[in-house]
Amino acid sequence: MRFLLVADAHWTDDPREAGRFELFKALVRICKNEKVDRVLFLGDITDKKDRHSGRFINQLIKNFRYLYDNVMPQTEIEVLIGNHDFTDPENPTFLLLEELGIRVFVRPELVTLKDVTAAYMPFTRDPVIDWAVYEQGLSAADVIFIHQPLEGAKSENGMVLEHGLHPNYFDIYAKGTPVFAGDVHVRQKCGPVQYIGAPYKIHFGDEYEGHVSIYDTETKKEHPLKLHLGIPEKRLVTLAYSHEAGMDDISLFEDYEGTKSLSPDSQLAKLKKGDLLKVRIVIMRNELEHWDDCEERVRRACEHHEFELCGIELDVRVDGDSDDDLAGLAHETDENVLKRFCEKEELSVDVLDAGLSIIRG
Repeated sequence: MRFLLVADAHWTDDPREAGRFELFKALVRICKNEKVDRVLFLGDITDKKDRHSGRFINQLIKNFRYLYDNVMPQTEIEVLIGNHDFTDPENPTFLLLEELGIRVFVRPELVTLKDVTAAYMPFTRDPVIDWAVYEQGLSAADVIFIHQPLEGAKSENGMVLEHGLHPNYFDIYAKGTPVFAGDVHVRQKCGPVQYIGAPYKIHFGDEYEGHVSIYDTETKKEHPLKLHLGIPEKRLVTLAYSHEAGMDDISLFEDYEGTKSLSPDSQLAKLKKGDLLKVRIVIMRNELEHWDDCEERVRRACEHHEFELCGIELDVRVDGDSDDDLAGLAHETDENVLKRFCEKEELSVDVLDAGLSIIRG
């Protein structure tokens, strides 16, 4: 049996992110080319739990219907509930997908598929307690699917998660059994657990490549597939400005087309027409008189190069910061700072989600 595994699609009703729905067309192509038996979404199909507009719900259902009509009956479709897919775990909004013939896993289930036993373990805030009655079943499973943060996993900003289910849980209760996960957006192996990774960049500042994956239960091999959907991507661009030091990254941004030929790895060379940009301007406190001009130059450059400007941030530095600090391009986004704070203070997922909703507007 061949599974097509898709994690953390995070579809939203933001018109600027409508390109994410192109994923459905890519999934249809992969199903036909790879002779897939099952498409399994490993959680977080949406971004705002159950706070969705009618327009968005209709759009998402229409796209799932497109997928269903183009892959069934050869390929079945399944959804594992993630932490972004519900407020009330017993009543996730998109349980209605079952009306299309799509199976939605709200609670843990052990399912026999032909000669394969698969364990479907949706997100829970306390897996050690909530999965206790399923531990014997896990040991009998041929493959396990979860949506869960794991201690030691590396987030998209490079921070190592200090809280979550310990990955050795599966060495204890299901040693040697393949485990595939959603939740962390960067593809990686954490202990015995393989995170599939998100299919595209979800937040400003993300630098990972998008993935889905094929798992063949007969050969017991997993094959990751890089995705190149050609859709607008979220980008965080940091530009340093200092009149006194003769530093003006904004001029490079204005000359974006010429910049592309300088270094393929530079932040500007990765930009393409239509990308969604959040621009951070780093400036010395004693040069704030230039701020209005810097902001206007960035706005004009985005309009000229046809970037979608989603926000401009001011990063003020004081005397004593080095030029390297001033030009630092690896500062954390507001979202990542909040995530780090919530992990340090051991705050709940609900608190984090509420904060992220405020930041994203």
